[in-house]
Amino acid sequence: MTDADRPTHHPTDRAASRPIRLLVVDDQFLVRSGLAALLRAAPGMEVAGEASDGAEAVALAAAVRPDVVLMDIRMP
Repeated sequence: MTDADRPTHHPTDRAASRPIRLLVVDDQFLVRSGLAALLRAAPGMEVAGEASDGAEAVALAAAVRPDVVLMDIRMP
């Protein structure tokens, strides 16, 4: 691979330009709010929303367009 073939950006460039937007989904309030609080304190992370069930998560994901969805797999 030559220098001309290599990408001109670095994977960490994205983190420097804007935060990673997250949607946190869990039916247990304490788990959801605790995880969201930890993520809000982390540099380069932005909690775009929180949902308590799958239907709410789908609607919220369509509205806020997160980069990552952190979802409990056992919930209503």
